[in-house]
Amino acid sequence: MTAPTSPNNGSTNTGDVQNQANQLIQAQEQLTAIQFQVQSSTSTFQTTGAVTAAAGTAASQAADHIGSAGRS
Repeated sequence: MTAPTSPNNGSTNTGDVQNQANQLIQAQEQLTAIQFQVQSSTSTFQTTGAVTAAAGTAASQAADHIGSAGRS
């Protein structure tokens, strides 16, 4: 049975570890930026939909009011 071996005979290159950590941090920052973009575009879409619906309701109410103006 052979003993398990590790790269570099068990020594750890701290520079490699730091580089990997930096890459992970950079990836996390990019994902966070994308998440904020998605959230802001989604909220803009929802707001636009609400404004459009409110405008449609207002136009409908105005049309009803104008249509009933001659009838009393």
